[in-house]
Amino acid sequence: MFFLMLGLGVTVDLPHFKQHFQTPKGILIGLFSQFAAMPAIAYCISYLYDLQPLHKVALVMTGCCPGGAMSNILCFFARADLDLSIAMTTASSIGSVVLMPMNIFIYVQMTGLADEVKIDFVSIGEAGRGTISKGRQLHSTISNDSDDFCSSFRSPPQVYRQLWWFLGLLVASA
Repeated sequence: MFFLMLGLGVTVDLPHFKQHFQTPKGILIGLFSQFAAMPAIAYCISYLYDLQPLHKVALVMTGCCPGGAMSNILCFFARADLDLSIAMTTASSIGSVVLMPMNIFIYVQMTGLADEVKIDFVSIGEAGRGTISKGRQLHSTISNDSDDFCSSFRSPPQVYRQLWWFLGLLVASA
């Protein structure tokens, strides 16, 4: 995944990328589609197909989630506007901090969809907080290990050591 994202980053035209934020028509259409249309469509489909309560909740929660790196990879292979795709991923990732929980609350809690399914929202929040704190630990450890983190990428043995350390952190946190 690291190398895929690195490759996408190399292909980004920074002035074109910035232009999408200066005239955000495409980003606004994407945000509307992502955070208004998708959750509503997922909610309607869950009732249209008369799914079991757990499956309804799963479908609606998936519809509330923002897009990610996969859309950027597909845009790259389709020779679409990769700069717009990455700008949209950036905007939706930032917007998802507020909009995703809001949509889950609206479509899962307020509609009564979660009445038959026990969802522990506190544990979900703690998992996110735990992941962020592990990332902060990784950042401080890497910063202490090396004066210039970027220079370590020029030395393959150092990269492998950092990747193994990162994988160990992931396994330990699981």
